[in-house]
Amino acid sequence: MAKYLVKQWNTYYAEMRIPKAVAHFFNKAKFSRTLKTDSLEEAEIRKLQYIAQWKSLIKAAKRRVNQPYEIDFDLEMDAAKALIEEFGSGEVGMSEVAIQLDPDTTKSFEEQKRRAEVYGSVSKKGTVTKRFVDEWSQQAGYRAKSTKEANKFVKEEFCKRFPVFEIIERKELRLWVEDQLQGRNGYETRSVDTVKKRLGWVNSFWDYCEGQYTDVECMTRNVMPKAKKTRASAVERSYQPYTVEEYWKLIEGADQANRGRGDPVLKDLMIVAAHTGCRLSELCDLRLDHVGPDRLEIAKSKTDAGIREIPIHKDIQQIIERLKQTSIAAGDEYLFSELSSKNQYEDRSNAVGKRFGRLKSKLGFDENYGFHSFRSTLAHLLEAAGVAENFAARIIGHKVKTLTYGLYSGDIPWHIKVETLAKISYRPSGWPINRIGID
Repeated sequence: MAKYLVKQWNTYYAEMRIPKAVAHFFNKAKFSRTLKTDSLEEAEIRKLQYIAQWKSLIKAAKRRVNQPYEIDFDLEMDAAKALIEEFGSGEVGMSEVAIQLDPDTTKSFEEQKRRAEVYGSVSKKGTVTKRFVDEWSQQAGYRAKSTKEANKFVKEEFCKRFPVFEIIERKELRLWVEDQLQGRNGYETRSVDTVKKRLGWVNSFWDYCEGQYTDVECMTRNVMPKAKKTRASAVERSYQPYTVEEYWKLIEGADQANRGRGDPVLKDLMIVAAHTGCRLSELCDLRLDHVGPDRLEIAKSKTDAGIREIPIHKDIQQIIERLKQTSIAAGDEYLFSELSSKNQYEDRSNAVGKRFGRLKSKLGFDENYGFHSFRSTLAHLLEAAGVAENFAARIIGHKVKTLTYGLYSGDIPWHIKVETLAKISYRPSGWPINRIGID
């Protein structure tokens, strides 16, 4: 078999062993890349760019073996380009470049020249992943906190493991995912949902770079191991709904918070969330000009389906009016005027979200419950009231997954939304309803 080539299942692969002294830089023992051909002659040509890239990376790693800092692959690519520009493309220059990039002087001049041309392509085709992370994260559209988290993970975890797009292999991506799920190779064990979220960041980043900076197609969409679908696992992956009794337990807990002084802002948020299905961030970012006499207009949401208009349930009309008047008096532009965005993420939901987390934990709710559970609660109540699933989805802001309702159906008529939401109630018999200002 020709050097650096192996044949498996009638397809040639380029392969190169990584010296043991530098293997830890790459977290593997060898480089491997399918050449997608069964022709030896074609494989000999296709392997050249990969062999050149791998040799350059190994050479860079060798220079860092005894150094306390990491390889800067970005600088290595720039150095290769500068070297080619310095010596030029003439015969003498190309020969010198070939020798410096791979000091094997036993090759003929023509072989050195051919290899130098391949090395020259490395500086043009070898796309350093880290180079475009900041540019991507600034336009990704995430909230400030998520932008910082996504930027850090992609740069420090993905780019460290996969420094150059052109040498990424799908099987190595799968191993990387397993490392996170199982807590191997320096990673803490992470849940499936956490790893999926991280892969979502990488997908977004790769999509941004693909076609613009690299021709390598995104390979991170199908690298998660397929989980067995069971009723139990389906329940575990979603937030559990609060019962009506548990809802009132949380309201009572907000009244007793702060050593009996209460937490009225959190209480109002929970009540409005339970009657609208809004996410915490949607309510915290809700501006007064998006609050009508009979509806809340969610113009900023996590998903496209979340952009919607929601009727103001009759049981929270007084609360919404009070919040509006309070904001107008304070000269504030938000419905919940007492929240602040003065934190490192400029996130109005940050502090109150932490207060809710402490409250629900104090009351005995585990990680299967969160503020998001109010959405599940509303969905559960709508289902119990016999509301059609697509009607409930339009109110809560879920994507309608069926072809007929999802692709061809628009929003439901406004009067239907009002009638639909009016079917739900949190009024338990005998409860002192006037605690929240309801007649």
